[in-house]
Amino acid sequence: MKKASLLLLAAIAATSAVVGAAGAQPYGPPPPYHENRGPGFHGPGPGPQAWDIDRRIDWLQRRIEHGRADGSLDRREAMRAQRALDSIRAEVRRARYRHDGQLEGYERERLQGRLDELNGRLHWMRQNDERRPW
Repeated sequence: MKKASLLLLAAIAATSAVVGAAGAQPYGPPPPYHENRGPGFHGPGPGPQAWDIDRRIDWLQRRIEHGRADGSLDRREAMRAQRALDSIRAEVRRARYRHDGQLEGYERERLQGRLDELNGRLHWMRQNDERRPW
C-alpha cells in the first residue's frame, strides 16, 4: 500500500513537471528575424508589448514591399496598404506620446485589431488576382 502510494505520488509529480514545462512554451512561430538587428531583437521600448506592435508593423511593411516587388500587389493596392500602415504608425506614436512611451491596454488591443485587419486585406489582395472590390 505504501509503495503504491509513493509510485502514484511520483507519477503525479512527473506528470506535473511535463505539463508545466509544456505550458511554459511560447505559442505560435518565433518572432521574425530582423535583418538589421539580428535574432532576438526586442525593439524599442520596455517589455514585450512595445516590440510586439513595432515588429508587426515592420513585418507588414516588408509584406507590402515584397508584394509590390513580386507583382502580387499592384501600385494602387500597395499605396492603399501603405497609407493604412502609415496611419497605424501615426496612431502608435500619438498613443505613446500621451502615455510616456507606453501603450494602454485598450489602445494596444485596438491597434492589434487594425494590424489584423490590414494583414487580412494584404493576404486577400496578394492571393486574388481579380479586381478588388474596394
